Amino acid sequence: MGVGYAANDDADIRSEIAHYFNCGDQSDAIDFWGYNIYEWCGENTFVGSGYAEQVKFFSDYSVPVFFAEYGCNIPNGAAGRIWEETTALYSSNMTGVISGGIVYMYFHEENDYGLVQVSNGAASTMKDYNALKTKIATVNPSSTSKDAYTPTNSPAACPDTGDSWAVKGGSLPPTPDKELCDCMFKSLSCVPAKNLNESDYKGIFDNICGLDSDACAGINRDTEKGVYGQYSMCEAKSQLGYVLNR
Repeated sequence: MGVGYAANDDADIRSEIAHYFNCGDQSDAIDFWGYNIYEWCGENTFVGSGYAEQVKFFSDYSVPVFFAEYGCNIPNGAAGRIWEETTALYSSNMTGVISGGIVYMYFHEENDYGLVQVSNGAASTMKDYNALKTKIATVNPSSTSKDAYTPTNSPAACPDTGDSWAVKGGSLPPTPDKELCDCMFKSLSCVPAKNLNESDYKGIFDNICGLDSDACAGINRDTEKGVYGQYSMCEAKSQLGYVLNR
């Protein structure tokens, strides 16, 4: 099963987040990358919409990239979209880098961007659906057979931390492990009272960790340094028991 990540197109961390999930040990890295992007509205161009920039940025990315969500988010709902971006997405300008996309969105909800409306168990298509159907019918994307595909791109270096990015690449927190956390908690002699309200946890954490930082080393997380305690992935109750016992 492939595991990927879908992100909004945030200009402040666009480069950092894409490289973060694809750097370091490739057994831990993503298998594909998805972008939620809504920059192309109405009549536009490959360059004017910003799509050209996306293609340039991902031209040397080492895993497949697709648009996890696309379709203009215009005021007063989506009815009336003309889907020029669909033509561009499956054109020779993009198919060498971007592996298609998923339209935002299929089911019609309160946000008013749906293609299909469901009422009393019956589905009916909407104006956007028919416009998209017409565009899809005209595209003829280029393709490469699997046997002929030989990836050549390499992962980029992990991003440096800075004002907008506070996570050290290549250093991941422990994988969540409920069995480990439960086993640790059962071994403790000093644990939170059963009637202790979770809203009181923070004050106890602050008190103990403020007085004895070593007692909290096993649950601490420092994303900028890439340092994670062995129980930093446990739930709050287990972590509180750990520091109380320490």
